[in-house]
Amino acid sequence: MQLTDFTEDNVIVNLIDDLRTYFSDRPFIISDTIDAKGNQYVDLVQEGGGILGIALLGYTYVLEQMGIRFLSMGGTSAGAINSLLLSASGKPEEERTLKLIELLANKNIGEFMDGDSDAIDFIKELLSKNRTKFGMITSGLQVIDNFTTDLGLNPGDEFHTWLTNALVGFKIYNVDELLERMQDVPETITIRKDKNGDPVNEMTDIEGTIDLAIVAAEVGTETKVIFPAMRDLFYKNLEKINPADFVRASMSVPLFFKPFELEDIPRGRDVQLRWKRIAKYLGEIPEKAIFVDGGIMSNFPIDLFHKVHIVPPRPTLGVKLGIERTKLNKITGITGLISSCFDAARNLRDFEFVDKNQDFKNLVAYIDVGKIDWLDFNVPDDVKIELFRRGALKAKDFLEKFDWEAYKDIRRSIKKTVDKNKMIEGLEERIVEIAKAKEHPLKPNDINVIEQRLSFFGKEINLKALWIDDNPGLVKKERKLLKKIGIKTTLVESSQEAINFMENNDFDIDIIFSDISRDENKTEGLDFTEWLYKKNQKFHRKVIFYIDDLDLSKGVPAYAFGITNTIVELIHLVIDVAQRIEYGEEG
Repeated sequence: MQLTDFTEDNVIVNLIDDLRTYFSDRPFIISDTIDAKGNQYVDLVQEGGGILGIALLGYTYVLEQMGIRFLSMGGTSAGAINSLLLSASGKPEEERTLKLIELLANKNIGEFMDGDSDAIDFIKELLSKNRTKFGMITSGLQVIDNFTTDLGLNPGDEFHTWLTNALVGFKIYNVDELLERMQDVPETITIRKDKNGDPVNEMTDIEGTIDLAIVAAEVGTETKVIFPAMRDLFYKNLEKINPADFVRASMSVPLFFKPFELEDIPRGRDVQLRWKRIAKYLGEIPEKAIFVDGGIMSNFPIDLFHKVHIVPPRPTLGVKLGIERTKLNKITGITGLISSCFDAARNLRDFEFVDKNQDFKNLVAYIDVGKIDWLDFNVPDDVKIELFRRGALKAKDFLEKFDWEAYKDIRRSIKKTVDKNKMIEGLEERIVEIAKAKEHPLKPNDINVIEQRLSFFGKEINLKALWIDDNPGLVKKERKLLKKIGIKTTLVESSQEAINFMENNDFDIDIIFSDISRDENKTEGLDFTEWLYKKNQKFHRKVIFYIDDLDLSKGVPAYAFGITNTIVELIHLVIDVAQRIEYGEEG
């Protein structure tokens, strides 16, 4: 086959023309991360699926034709192959799918089935639509040694050699060179700006956010391995790692391919601690690592680059091979049972993640691959073209429907919920601790009311405070609690220190907490507050007195916003101040 068999196919040519026409009179915005040429950058996660991975190329080809480029990439099995080769084949600003299509066009994929003649005969019988029980039994008896001795029908050496040569063709000889190429982004890459010239996203720095994530399963320790991040668990010489290893590990379909093995892996106390910290594994370090297809743990690892606490500057697009759970598995024999078990294991975890994180439903494209068998590496050329078309058609459909601004609104609402939960988490325990220390009982509904009021904000209160107290140790726990809900306090021990701070720091303060009595001066806090309001308008801020010996019969001191000796009332007063600032009232 030729490159043009894919790119000049009439369906593909017309599809791209229709897509460009569609966006000729409407905005085409799918990311806030752009460069001077107008390219828009996204992250990409691709599902595993054997030969069906050709459809992934159709998808990425259309995206690149529309000026979309890829930064972080990840996937499993076929998705890992595409992710690695896209990352290696050029700089992020370049169109890279063309190079992968050319590799595909020049390769007989059937050669990846590099088992002996008995293994090939068994695979043909297994994939045949006319297979019989007799044929399966007869051919199966011939490959018992492949399973018992080699643990798989195909050694996988042909694939590893081909992938290594492909990387060499792209001038990639080790992992460090690969990661360096991924980071080679244009100097002009930036965040989209609004009409006033301001960035439209608070996340404006892409440095350190570009990753490669290839998923494999290490079955000896039951570890979901993400390469290259976890490579130091398995390699002693990190400088000479062949990236083809990662993908060979990821695509080791159980029984179909021999597991990928690594021997002479690092040992020692430091390594043991890394296993505990990184892999959450507490057992003995294995003599050798045994990898099988990452799909048995996560076939569509869409959560690889997910950061729930931000509105991302670019989306993480996901591409799945097949429509999710729309057909009943008909289990009529042992092969059907094994196949169904494998499909259930490799799909359910990722399905549950997308189901629980509804925002991802806006990012995931499902390519209908029909009834093409994902293990049939000998599919004819017309089927390859058909898969490529199906991926391209799904890309067109996705781009026409995707609304980046609406998606960011979803993420903003999620961020508010996450921030609120982080703010409230552990709040009750801290309040109870302080209340006990101060010997002030809590009412049954005190905590609930505070949490309800904090939920009004949906975010941290985010105020800066000056705290004046000549016994700073007495308010240490209160300051930690206020920090939990977003109040950052600067502590000084006297009125003069407070005055010096205000005069030398442009008075960057929203609220003031103060005691009243200091040493022999029983009214120093009151005197300071009076000075504060009589000095000039610049220093006017809400002052809350927090004291131990509260006498409510004396009322609230002049110029004070409030006075209390309980942590519950202190928080309520703080929320009151925050609400006034929220609605535009001066400090």
